Amino acid sequence: VEGKKYKPAETIVEPIKVYIKYTKQEVLEKEYNQKIEEYKRMLTETDYKAIKYAEGWISEEEYTYTKSLRQSYRDKINEYQELLLNLTNETK
Repeated sequence: VEGKKYKPAETIVEPIKVYIKYTKQEVLEKEYNQKIEEYKRMLTETDYKAIKYAEGWISEEEYTYTKSLRQSYRDKINEYQELLLNLTNETK
C-alpha cells in the first residue's frame, strides 16, 4: 500500500537439538577417562605437600595421611587405566 511503511517480519531462530547415540563402550570410555583425569587432578592438588615433605618442611608424621591419600589416587588411576585397556581389547 502506497504511503504506508511496513516493518520487516521478525526472524525467529530456534536452536536445533542434535542427539547422538553412543555405544556402551563409548560411554564407558568417556566415564573411565573422566575418572582418570579427576584422580590426576586430585593428585596434582597434593603435590605441594609432597614437595614440602621432600624439602624437609613437614615431618613424616605430618605427611603420612597425604602419602596414603596420594597412593590411593595412583591406585585408582591404574585401576581405571586397566579397565580402559580391557575395554579396548574386548572390541579387537
